[in-house]
Amino acid sequence: MPQAALNVRCRRIGNDSHPSNDVQFGGVILLLMLLETILWSGWAVISWMKAASHQPISRLIVTGEHDYTSIDDIRQASQSLGEPMTFMRQNVAVIKQQIERLPWIKQVSVSKQWPDQLKIHLVEHIPVARWNDWSRVDAEGIPFREPIEWVGKQTLPLLYGPEGSEKEVLESYLAMSTILAASKYTLKMLTMSARHSWQLTLDNNVRLELGRDDRTGRLKRFIELYPILQQQGLDKNKRVSYVDLRYESGASVGWVPLRTN
Repeated sequence: MPQAALNVRCRRIGNDSHPSNDVQFGGVILLLMLLETILWSGWAVISWMKAASHQPISRLIVTGEHDYTSIDDIRQASQSLGEPMTFMRQNVAVIKQQIERLPWIKQVSVSKQWPDQLKIHLVEHIPVARWNDWSRVDAEGIPFREPIEWVGKQTLPLLYGPEGSEKEVLESYLAMSTILAASKYTLKMLTMSARHSWQLTLDNNVRLELGRDDRTGRLKRFIELYPILQQQGLDKNKRVSYVDLRYESGASVGWVPLRTN
Protein backbone atom coordinates (compact mmCIF):
# COMPACT_ATOMS: atom_id res chain seq x y z
CA MET A 1 0.00 0.00 0.00
CA PRO A 2 2.65 2.60 0.73
CA GLN A 3 4.33 1.89 -2.61
CA ALA A 4 1.04 2.34 -4.49
CA ALA A 5 0.38 5.64 -2.75
CA LEU A 6 3.84 6.86 -3.68
CA ASN A 7 3.22 6.01 -7.33
CA VAL A 8 -0.05 7.91 -7.31
CA ARG A 9 1.62 10.95 -5.85
CA CYS A 10 4.36 10.81 -8.44
CA ARG A 11 1.89 10.66 -11.29
CA ARG A 12 0.02 13.71 -9.94
CA ILE A 13 3.22 15.72 -9.79
CA GLY A 14 4.06 14.75 -13.35
CA ASN A 15 0.61 15.75 -14.66
CA ASP A 16 0.96 19.25 -13.06
CA SER A 17 3.93 20.11 -15.34
CA HIS A 18 1.71 20.72 -18.43
CA PRO A 19 -0.15 23.81 -17.09
CA SER A 20 3.23 25.39 -16.26
CA ASN A 21 4.25 25.21 -19.93
CA ASP A 22 0.93 26.77 -20.95
CA VAL A 23 1.49 29.70 -18.58
CA GLN A 24 4.95 30.31 -20.00
CA PHE A 25 3.63 30.24 -23.55
CA GLY A 26 0.83 32.64 -22.64
CA GLY A 27 3.37 34.99 -21.08
CA VAL A 28 5.39 35.04 -24.29
CA ILE A 29 2.24 35.85 -26.28
CA LEU A 30 1.35 38.64 -23.85
CA LEU A 31 4.85 40.08 -24.08
CA LEU A 32 4.73 40.04 -27.88
CA MET A 33 1.35 41.78 -27.83
CA LEU A 34 2.72 44.41 -25.44
CA LEU A 35 5.73 45.00 -27.67
CA GLU A 36 3.45 45.28 -30.68
CA THR A 37 1.31 47.84 -28.84
CA ILE A 38 4.37 49.88 -27.88
CA LEU A 39 5.70 49.80 -31.44
CA TRP A 40 2.32 50.74 -32.86
CA SER A 41 1.96 53.59 -30.36
CA GLY A 42 5.43 54.86 -31.22
CA TRP A 43 4.64 54.74 -34.90
CA ALA A 44 1.35 56.58 -34.27
CA VAL A 45 3.11 59.31 -32.30
CA ILE A 46 5.76 59.74 -35.00
CA SER A 47 3.06 59.87 -37.66
CA TRP A 48 1.11 62.42 -35.59
CA MET A 49 4.18 64.59 -35.14
CA LYS A 50 4.93 64.48 -38.86
CA ALA A 51 1.36 65.45 -39.65
CA ALA A 52 1.38 68.15 -36.98
CA SER A 53 4.57 69.64 -38.36
CA HIS A 54 2.62 70.48 -41.53
CA GLN A 55 -0.59 71.52 -39.76
CA PRO A 56 -1.17 75.19 -40.62
CA ILE A 57 -2.13 77.70 -37.93
CA SER A 58 -5.44 78.89 -39.28
CA ARG A 59 -6.93 80.59 -36.18
CA LEU A 60 -5.46 83.66 -34.51
CA ILE A 61 -7.04 84.60 -31.18
CA VAL A 62 -6.09 87.97 -29.67
CA THR A 63 -7.19 88.87 -26.14
CA GLY A 64 -6.66 91.80 -23.80
CA GLU A 65 -7.36 95.51 -24.25
CA HIS A 66 -5.83 96.47 -27.57
CA ASP A 67 -6.96 99.82 -28.92
CA TYR A 68 -3.83 100.37 -30.98
CA THR A 69 -3.00 96.85 -32.14
CA SER A 70 -4.89 95.36 -35.08
CA ILE A 71 -5.04 91.78 -36.29
CA ASP A 72 -3.01 92.88 -39.31
CA ASP A 73 -0.26 94.15 -36.98
CA ILE A 74 -0.07 90.70 -35.40
CA ARG A 75 -0.05 88.89 -38.73
CA GLN A 76 2.67 91.13 -40.12
CA ALA A 77 4.81 90.66 -37.01
CA SER A 78 4.44 86.87 -37.30
CA GLN A 79 4.90 86.61 -41.05
CA SER A 80 7.95 88.87 -41.01
CA LEU A 81 9.86 85.91 -39.57
CA GLY A 82 9.80 84.20 -42.96
CA GLU A 83 8.75 80.90 -41.36
CA PRO A 84 5.76 78.81 -42.41
CA MET A 85 2.78 79.31 -40.15
CA THR A 86 2.65 75.68 -39.00
CA PHE A 87 1.74 74.47 -35.55
CA MET A 88 4.87 72.54 -34.61
CA ARG A 89 7.44 74.70 -36.33
CA GLN A 90 6.22 78.07 -35.15
CA ASN A 91 8.41 79.47 -32.35
CA VAL A 92 6.17 81.35 -29.91
CA ALA A 93 9.16 82.99 -28.20
CA VAL A 94 10.25 84.56 -31.47
CA ILE A 95 6.71 85.71 -32.24
CA LYS A 96 6.56 87.29 -28.79
CA GLN A 97 9.78 89.20 -29.48
CA GLN A 98 8.45 90.44 -32.81
CA ILE A 99 5.22 91.75 -31.28
CA GLU A 100 7.10 93.40 -28.42
CA ARG A 101 8.86 95.54 -31.03
CA LEU A 102 5.60 97.42 -31.57
CA PRO A 103 6.36 100.56 -29.49
CA TRP A 104 2.95 100.74 -27.80
CA ILE A 105 3.07 97.16 -26.48
CA LYS A 106 3.73 96.88 -22.73
CA GLN A 107 3.41 93.10 -22.30
CA VAL A 108 2.57 90.15 -24.53
CA SER A 109 2.19 86.40 -24.07
CA VAL A 110 1.96 83.88 -26.92
CA SER A 111 0.83 80.26 -26.78
CA LYS A 112 -0.30 77.52 -29.16
CA GLN A 113 -3.37 75.35 -28.77
CA TRP A 114 -3.83 72.16 -30.76
CA PRO A 115 -4.65 71.73 -33.54
CA ASP A 116 -4.46 75.11 -35.29
CA GLN A 117 -4.73 78.01 -32.85
CA LEU A 118 -2.25 80.74 -31.98
CA LYS A 119 -3.29 82.66 -28.86
CA ILE A 120 -1.89 86.11 -28.12
CA HIS A 121 -2.67 88.19 -25.04
CA LEU A 122 -1.75 91.87 -25.24
CA VAL A 123 -1.28 94.63 -22.68
CA GLU A 124 -0.79 98.05 -24.24
CA HIS A 125 0.55 101.26 -22.76
CA ILE A 126 -2.38 103.52 -21.89
CA PRO A 127 -1.51 107.16 -22.61
CA VAL A 128 -2.21 109.79 -19.97
CA ALA A 129 -0.32 112.67 -21.62
CA ARG A 130 1.58 113.70 -24.73
CA TRP A 131 5.34 113.91 -24.36
CA ASN A 132 7.45 116.31 -26.42
CA ASP A 133 4.76 116.31 -29.14
CA TRP A 134 5.59 112.99 -30.81
CA SER A 135 5.49 110.53 -27.91
CA ARG A 136 3.09 109.57 -25.15
CA VAL A 137 3.60 108.61 -21.50
CA ASP A 138 1.57 106.11 -19.51
CA ALA A 139 0.59 106.35 -15.83
CA GLU A 140 4.03 105.06 -14.81
CA GLY A 141 5.81 107.76 -16.77
CA ILE A 142 7.01 105.32 -19.43
CA PRO A 143 7.32 106.97 -22.85
CA PHE A 144 6.14 105.21 -26.00
CA ARG A 145 5.09 105.91 -29.56
CA GLU A 146 1.57 105.29 -30.76
CA PRO A 147 0.59 104.35 -34.34
CA ILE A 148 0.82 107.33 -36.68
CA GLU A 149 -2.89 107.09 -37.49
CA TRP A 150 -3.70 107.73 -33.83
CA VAL A 151 -1.74 110.98 -33.56
CA GLY A 152 -4.08 113.87 -32.78
CA LYS A 153 -7.12 111.69 -32.08
CA GLN A 154 -6.96 112.10 -28.31
CA THR A 155 -7.04 115.29 -26.27
CA LEU A 156 -4.28 114.83 -23.71
CA PRO A 157 -2.25 117.14 -21.47
CA LEU A 158 0.98 118.37 -23.05
CA LEU A 159 4.22 117.63 -21.21
CA TYR A 160 7.70 118.76 -22.21
CA GLY A 161 11.10 118.13 -20.72
CA PRO A 162 14.56 116.68 -21.27
CA GLU A 163 14.86 113.04 -22.25
CA GLY A 164 14.73 110.82 -19.18
CA SER A 165 12.63 113.26 -17.13
CA GLU A 166 9.27 111.79 -18.14
CA LYS A 167 8.37 110.40 -14.72
CA GLU A 168 9.40 113.56 -12.87
CA VAL A 169 7.43 115.82 -15.20
CA LEU A 170 4.35 113.59 -15.03
CA GLU A 171 4.42 113.48 -11.23
CA SER A 172 4.81 117.26 -11.10
CA TYR A 173 1.93 117.69 -13.53
CA LEU A 174 -0.35 115.54 -11.37
CA ALA A 175 0.61 117.44 -8.19
CA MET A 176 0.19 120.93 -9.67
CA SER A 177 -2.95 119.95 -11.58
CA THR A 178 -4.55 118.82 -8.31
CA ILE A 179 -3.77 122.17 -6.63
CA LEU A 180 -5.19 124.15 -9.54
CA ALA A 181 -8.26 121.92 -9.96
CA ALA A 182 -9.30 122.65 -6.37
CA SER A 183 -9.85 126.27 -7.49
CA LYS A 184 -11.48 125.31 -10.82
CA TYR A 185 -8.39 125.87 -13.00
CA THR A 186 -7.29 123.32 -15.56
CA LEU A 187 -3.63 122.72 -16.36
CA LYS A 188 -3.19 122.15 -20.10
CA MET A 189 0.56 122.19 -20.58
CA LEU A 190 3.63 121.79 -18.38
CA THR A 191 7.24 122.36 -19.39
CA MET A 192 10.39 121.66 -17.43
CA SER A 193 13.58 123.21 -18.80
CA ALA A 194 17.01 121.62 -18.66
CA ARG A 195 17.66 123.79 -15.58
CA HIS A 196 14.50 122.50 -13.85
CA SER A 197 12.59 125.72 -14.31
CA TRP A 198 8.82 125.23 -14.62
CA GLN A 199 6.35 126.88 -16.98
CA LEU A 200 2.61 126.14 -16.96
CA THR A 201 -0.19 126.93 -19.39
CA LEU A 202 -3.84 126.81 -18.34
CA ASP A 203 -6.70 125.85 -20.60
CA ASN A 204 -7.52 129.57 -21.03
CA ASN A 205 -3.97 130.03 -22.39
CA VAL A 206 -2.70 132.00 -19.40
CA ARG A 207 1.00 131.19 -18.94
CA LEU A 208 2.54 130.87 -15.49
CA GLU A 209 6.25 131.19 -14.85
CA LEU A 210 7.12 129.37 -11.61
CA GLY A 211 10.89 129.11 -11.88
CA ARG A 212 12.79 126.46 -9.95
CA ASP A 213 11.79 126.99 -6.31
CA ASP A 214 8.67 126.87 -4.14
CA ARG A 215 6.31 125.73 -6.88
CA THR A 216 3.45 125.03 -4.48
CA GLY A 217 3.71 128.42 -2.75
CA ARG A 218 3.84 130.26 -6.07
CA LEU A 219 0.82 128.40 -7.39
CA LYS A 220 -1.16 129.36 -4.32
CA ARG A 221 -0.09 132.97 -4.80
CA PHE A 222 -1.43 132.85 -8.36
CA ILE A 223 -4.75 131.45 -7.17
CA GLU A 224 -5.08 134.39 -4.74
CA LEU A 225 -4.05 137.01 -7.31
CA TYR A 226 -5.86 135.84 -10.42
CA PRO A 227 -9.43 136.95 -9.52
CA ILE A 228 -8.06 140.45 -8.83
CA LEU A 229 -6.18 140.44 -12.13
CA GLN A 230 -9.29 139.33 -14.01
CA GLN A 231 -11.25 142.26 -12.65
CA GLN A 232 -8.45 144.67 -13.51
CA GLY A 233 -8.39 143.27 -17.04
CA LEU A 234 -12.12 143.82 -17.52
CA ASP A 235 -11.74 147.43 -16.43
CA LYS A 236 -8.99 147.90 -19.07
CA ASN A 237 -10.64 145.74 -21.72
CA LYS A 238 -7.69 143.41 -21.51
CA ARG A 239 -6.98 139.86 -20.43
CA VAL A 240 -4.05 138.26 -18.68
CA SER A 241 -1.45 136.76 -21.01
CA TYR A 242 1.08 135.59 -18.44
CA VAL A 243 1.87 135.81 -14.74
CA ASP A 244 5.51 135.67 -13.70
CA LEU A 245 5.70 134.42 -10.10
CA ARG A 246 9.48 134.16 -9.81
CA TYR A 247 9.56 136.69 -7.00
CA GLU A 248 9.58 136.43 -3.23
CA SER A 249 6.23 138.23 -3.20
CA GLY A 250 3.89 139.58 -5.83
CA ALA A 251 4.16 138.93 -9.56
CA SER A 252 4.63 140.63 -12.90
CA VAL A 253 1.73 140.43 -15.33
CA GLY A 254 1.48 140.57 -19.11
CA TRP A 255 -1.69 141.81 -20.81
CA VAL A 256 -3.22 141.47 -24.26
CA PRO A 257 -6.33 143.16 -25.65
CA LEU A 258 -9.58 141.42 -24.82
CA ARG A 259 -11.14 140.01 -27.97
CA THR A 260 -14.64 141.15 -28.78
CA ASN A 261 -16.93 139.55 -31.34
